[in-house]
Parts: sequence; structure tokens; C-alpha cells
Amino acid sequence: MAERIDAIVEFLKARGAAKPRAVKTLSNSINSLFMKKLEEDDLARIMGELIRQKIVITNGSKVSYQLPVKP
Repeated sequence: MAERIDAIVEFLKARGAAKPRAVKTLSNSINSLFMKKLEEDDLARIMGELIRQKIVITNGSKVSYQLPVKP
């Protein structure tokens, strides 16, 4: 799980201002990042972990980000 979270964070950082702004779009982007091989429950666990770590903040169907800065 940690490797997937790290990969998603790097993916989002690379997107710059073009990060997904809706929960569904973010889910689709994450699934595409892993070549659409994620099961629905895997995707839900990843989204839950991103929210738990406060990397992704949801407000209804909208998302915002607090991407960690590595030294």
C-alpha cells in the first residue's frame, strides 16, 4: 500500500495544476495509473488511505490536495 500511495503522490505532483478536482476523476486517474488493474475494493482502500493521511481532502464530490514535501 505504501508504494502505491508514494506512486500516486508522485503522479499528482507531476500533474501540477492539472490535478483531478472531482472524486470520480481522481479515482479514474488512479485506476489508469495502475493500468486499470485495480479492483473496486482496492481503489476504495487507496482512496480511504489518501484521505486518512490528509493527502486528499474531500468536500462533497470535490477534492483538494495537501501533497507531502520530501526533503
